Amino acid sequence: MSASKGAPGRAGGGRAFVPPPRGTAPTTPPTPMSATDRPSDPMPRRPIDPASRWVRRAWLSLLLFPVSLLAAFVVGEGLFALLGGTEGEKPPFWIALVGAGPALVVFALPAILALWFGRRATREGNPRGYTPALVGAVLVGLFVLQNALAYLVA
Repeated sequence: MSASKGAPGRAGGGRAFVPPPRGTAPTTPPTPMSATDRPSDPMPRRPIDPASRWVRRAWLSLLLFPVSLLAAFVVGEGLFALLGGTEGEKPPFWIALVGAGPALVVFALPAILALWFGRRATREGNPRGYTPALVGAVLVGLFVLQNALAYLVA
């Protein structure tokens, strides 16, 4: 048999008619939507208040601490080497201060960002903004304490 003449049980050589399962209502084919009927966003999202956005940014700024730790190490050690410090000896106080000051500022940048974003969140009405700022301040305090103890003990 050729395809043009049709196959047994098929009308006009097309696909076989498959009846819908019992107990289901007949469905109408979907009508195509025009460009004006389509929603602008296929998946509607709940609105985010600006205060929550600032809190999220404050928490995300704390993720910069590993990068700032490496940068602070490079800055501190670089200044120490430029000022004539030698490895193995306790440097004079002024060399340690000049080397540690800029390194501390570099390390504290994520905490400063967290404080800034946290203040914005609090100003917008979300008091949770100070929590990441407090976490950043504690990390900076531990960094200062560790470096001060390392200088005093060495």
